[in-house]
Amino acid sequence: MLRLLTCLALTAAASATTTVQDCAPGTSVFRLDSAHLDPADPRPGDVVDLHLAYTVPDGVVVRGGLTEYDVTVNYVPITPYTEPLCQDIPCPLATGTYSNITQSTWPTGVHGLVVNNMRWKGEDDEVLLCLQIRTKFA
Repeated sequence: MLRLLTCLALTAAASATTTVQDCAPGTSVFRLDSAHLDPADPRPGDVVDLHLAYTVPDGVVVRGGLTEYDVTVNYVPITPYTEPLCQDIPCPLATGTYSNITQSTWPTGVHGLVVNNMRWKGEDDEVLLCLQIRTKFA
């Protein structure tokens, strides 16, 4: 998740409008209970916290997998990348409700629309959780 915020940070400008949402509502294994940035509309140099709360359903145990990131800047794709799922979240994950916070500092960068998608995938390639952060920098 730190990489997700770092990619988003590359586009920081004087003002921004940001939305954080589930990019696979009803189709992910986990339920996204809440997701938000603090501050909500980051500015260059801000320390930004990504707050996630999610629920793992009954009978599901996740011991590993991958986090996939893809980013577009003004609709131009940036090279996607992956990292181990358990790098930023505690594994194994079993039935229950979880929350975590990832922190990053946003530097200055490009203006325009940035769309970040983060997908947590299990060992069988099923989508566990999908998060999209859309930021429009003035």
